Amino acid sequence: MGKIGTYTWTGASGRKYEMDAYTLDTKFIEGVEGNYVFAKPGNNEGHIDAVYIGEGKLKDRIEFRINDGCVLRKGADRVCIRVEGNEQIRKSIEDDLLEANTCAYVPIGCNVKVGG
Repeated sequence: MGKIGTYTWTGASGRKYEMDAYTLDTKFIEGVEGNYVFAKPGNNEGHIDAVYIGEGKLKDRIEFRINDGCVLRKGADRVCIRVEGNEQIRKSIEDDLLEANTCAYVPIGCNVKVGG
């Protein structure tokens, strides 16, 4: 179906990251890099919760996570993306968002916390 809206995620730093939200059947362009957040409806109306937060080549990473199945089992119904070509910036955004959205970690979400 495609784009369904825009959502702003806030990192632990207080920085805000505006991301476009898409249905899970959206086909992304090969080679485009950025950050992505699989999300599901939250408990509060209009709020969504992170299921998985990542970065990299969007088409490859998003398709891999959908095929892996965890994000679907955890209730994800959309993926939010932010295009960013700089790897250092992407990793910084990923870390900032994970620190603020701990629901993305196992057992609630699908991210595995490094170091335990």
